[in-house]
Amino acid sequence: MKERFEPDHGDHHVLRYRRLRVERQEVLFGDADPLLCRRGEALVLAGRGGSLARSGDGGVTWSQLADLATPEAPGGVVLALTAGRAGTLLAAIQGNGSVLIVSADDPAGPWQVIAALDEELPDPPRACLTALDDGALLLCLPGRVLRSTDGGAAWEPAGEPPAGGGTLHPLQLASGRLVAPVGGSAGEIALAESEDGGATWNVPDGFAPLSAPLAELPDGRLVLSYGMPHFPYGARAVVGSAPGDAGTSWGDEVYVLALSRYAIREKARPVLAGAGVSAATAVTADGAVVSAFHRGEALGSYAPTIYGPGMDEWGRRPAIGVVRWTPEGLARPPLVYPNLWSDRVDARGYLDNGMVRMRPDDRYEGGDYVENFEMTACRRVPAEHRYFAGAGGKGAVLCRHPDGSLVYSSRDCRIHRSTDEGRTWSFVAEIPMSGREPLVFGFGVTGAGTFLASYAALIDDADPERGTHPTREPRVARSDDDGRTWTDSELAPRPTRYCGLGDGSRIVQLADGTVTCFCSNAWNDATHQAGYEGDVLLRSQDDGRTWGDWTVLPPGSCESNLLELPSGELLCATRFQRESLHPDLFDAPADQGGGHETWPAPSLNRVGPGRYKNEAIMLSGNGGYDWTTPFLVTRMHMVSADAVGLPDGRVVLTYDHKDAVGGPRALVSPDGGRTWDPEPWILAYHTMDARTSSVLLRDGRVLTLWAGARDEGVHATTWSPE
Repeated sequence: MKERFEPDHGDHHVLRYRRLRVERQEVLFGDADPLLCRRGEALVLAGRGGSLARSGDGGVTWSQLADLATPEAPGGVVLALTAGRAGTLLAAIQGNGSVLIVSADDPAGPWQVIAALDEELPDPPRACLTALDDGALLLCLPGRVLRSTDGGAAWEPAGEPPAGGGTLHPLQLASGRLVAPVGGSAGEIALAESEDGGATWNVPDGFAPLSAPLAELPDGRLVLSYGMPHFPYGARAVVGSAPGDAGTSWGDEVYVLALSRYAIREKARPVLAGAGVSAATAVTADGAVVSAFHRGEALGSYAPTIYGPGMDEWGRRPAIGVVRWTPEGLARPPLVYPNLWSDRVDARGYLDNGMVRMRPDDRYEGGDYVENFEMTACRRVPAEHRYFAGAGGKGAVLCRHPDGSLVYSSRDCRIHRSTDEGRTWSFVAEIPMSGREPLVFGFGVTGAGTFLASYAALIDDADPERGTHPTREPRVARSDDDGRTWTDSELAPRPTRYCGLGDGSRIVQLADGTVTCFCSNAWNDATHQAGYEGDVLLRSQDDGRTWGDWTVLPPGSCESNLLELPSGELLCATRFQRESLHPDLFDAPADQGGGHETWPAPSLNRVGPGRYKNEAIMLSGNGGYDWTTPFLVTRMHMVSADAVGLPDGRVVLTYDHKDAVGGPRALVSPDGGRTWDPEPWILAYHTMDARTSSVLLRDGRVLTLWAGARDEGVHATTWSPE
């Protein structure tokens, strides 16, 4: 098993993940570094600060107890916890220049000191207590292994510890053999073995002990849990690949038990407030896995916005959480999205209220996971990552030029070209724009090689007192000589003359020669005084010189992208964003009447002006004049997508995860957008506003360009959906 402690993916991988149903809760607050042991049918959980909790039902519910403390070591760090074969609980506590062994017949105490060992531990202190089948105890310290045969009162060296220092974390298997995880210099993980009760250890050359607890499933597979010391931090686990293998082989999935808390903007929350990088695991009698994790410390309140007050979700303190799971996931009934005002699932398995439809499991907010009833299992897939500093930024739109090269532009108003399928880029031209603070929101190349860039110039600022968004006038710049000269004209997005600030929309020429352009009117005015808030599709029949023949998309759509399928159908991916005052989709206002009560928001995490935003797919069989009911295909805050068709007929959707640990993500449809694979892709971890744009490369792979609002350059991920 290799590279499990490396970042989830590096320069040569992307992640494909699946969601598992689990049970998750936060149990101990203000504490960190969990210790977990099983005592008969009960579980006991402790933190390094002495917090204690007990569960009598396999981790489903927990009761907090008085702290583990003794007069001999007030405020001492709890290092290890175990249950002896006779049911006695034992713990190791770091005192002043010593390690105290304490015991109790009940986790609620009282705890008594039964031994004091003259041990000076390095920082951070590490230890492990293991109860053996023969009644003996092992105490593993950095570079030492001690043994007790009288319940922990007297200790003596157990034998020669493994070379390389570190602290062993042994587990006695059902077979009686002792194993402990060890790591190599290149990130490999193996098992050290002992056949003589811990006196001698067989350790692979070049490996040293790891602080990563093991647990054994009823079928003999091992579970290794550990803290991820790299962004995005948190707790992970890996599981043996076959029953009875006892650690000789491991599956290719990494179970993401938890991500540490994170910032909503520039930096990862652990960078600002401390990462949670430890975990502990136990297996219950019925085979459920219970893992405790340090979730990191939380930030303070967010700054107020024109959309409402900021919030501090997590209480500004660390906590120890618990997740109850199995490698296959816990059985749960289908989930229902109550805010759709529908709990009926149609023959295809979708919730549908006539205005929008969605998969039941895609309720609430999400992404990689956010909800308490979930976690993910990820596996690495080969990919290439590059970064082009100073070459563009957020809102990049990537197109295939008729000469075969690739071109893109972004908010920085410059055009770049690649003649080697995206490996290198060169500057082509700058797009001239007029008006106040103009920003590009669309870009494209026609079959004649004409560059078209739609942009918006500011007319009126946002007014917090009225709750209005900035008002912008859309225009289009056109060049038919490879960017050397340009013309500029009004885009005229009827039914209003205003548009929003969205970006990343590709200007597309259809097979019949029609050039199409979206104009994000959905962000026109928060007071809806214009009587409309939805995207507008405009058409040009003269290579982008003039525009008209507009079609209104459903209210709530914006930042749309169009893909013409081989069948001639049009697929539209649109950011479907609605405020909570819309009873036709989400909440019913309290004064509406009719006996309905207003549903509370699914969570208190507010991100941006639209509490509810998902990416939706619509299909049109008549050139975009009529569209199917929007189908929500992502979770909340996963929006602003681009679509690309593969040679085998599949459709790839790349989009931005605007919540949690953000960055570009992807979905794949096997049938032209009608259904979508439930296993999404993580192309990279980044900030929450990493807009994407994708094209098909000649070798069949997908090139996705993406950048966040603060990137002075463009990231490129070259990958292939399996």
